[in-house]
Amino acid sequence: MTPRFFPQSAFSDLYKEGGHFMAGNCIKFIVLVEELRRHPGQHILVTDVDLIIDRPTELRAYLESYKHYDITYMQESPGKNDWNNIGFAMIKSTEDTIRFYSQILEDLQRNPDLHDQTYVNERCPFYPGPKGCFEGTVILNSNYYTMGNPFYVIQCLCSYDTYEKNMWEKLVSFARFYDLEPLKSFIPEDVWETLVCYHQQIKPEHPLARLGPTGI
Repeated sequence: MTPRFFPQSAFSDLYKEGGHFMAGNCIKFIVLVEELRRHPGQHILVTDVDLIIDRPTELRAYLESYKHYDITYMQESPGKNDWNNIGFAMIKSTEDTIRFYSQILEDLQRNPDLHDQTYVNERCPFYPGPKGCFEGTVILNSNYYTMGNPFYVIQCLCSYDTYEKNMWEKLVSFARFYDLEPLKSFIPEDVWETLVCYHQQIKPEHPLARLGPTGI
């Protein structure tokens, strides 16, 4: 399968006052229901874009061991299977999953104040088929990761109330794992200079900290 891309304008209604910033945006579930209907009997991966993937070949083999589930989510926190993070999931296309996610989509579209992840967690206990969670030690949120530990998937979290601040937080997280210099042309100049200054002050051992004051 190939990724599905949407223009930034598709997310222009985010960051409304009150509630979670993703409330009211149904793109993830529109695509999910479409792909489930398009691939009967197959497992599909449903992921956010803010993921760091390591050892993809081993990850593929790891996912095979979860194919006996209809629905498998990453854990919101390690060792707690009672709350799912919908940023990384493997879902099998069955009549049950199509019906389940179609209903969730309809409910989200009717109520723009619903937070998708919260609502999915409220509905998951009523799903009739087998469901599970990935191990929280190898597929986990960035706030639970310790540098140096092996992993397959890390989701870079954010904690602010504006798009700019959240993108900044995710960019700093990505800089922990990747050399961002080849991507400099895609990053606004003021953001790049702030990124360099941040590492010079907070993480002087980081490669970005060794760049000059203008990031060159």
